[in-house]
Amino acid sequence: MKITKSLFLSALMIGLFSFSSYAGDPVTKEETSKVSTQIQKLLSGLDITSMADEETLKIDFMINSKGEIIVISTSNKSLDASLKHKLNYKKLNAKNLEIFKTYTVPVKIKK
Repeated sequence: MKITKSLFLSALMIGLFSFSSYAGDPVTKEETSKVSTQIQKLLSGLDITSMADEETLKIDFMINSKGEIIVISTSNKSLDASLKHKLNYKKLNAKNLEIFKTYTVPVKIKK
């Protein structure tokens, strides 16, 4: 009986951890360029002295009910706070994005 409970709990924990590592839906190809361009414009003036000459960042975000960006995470931990400060609660013109759904978009930044 104890072995059965242990096996069941182990399988349950493995299942929960595998689903919790889900990164979010990528933005569709049509919206990628629109969203990426808008985010690049919002990031103008960002201090990027700690970056390489050119870098592509992945930004995980969602849209709230007011159409504003809420950044969840970024692929560059050294710029994470700066990116969130620049992007959070800024309006985004993307009509095809669902509210409170997590999206991932690549953004290319050049020095």
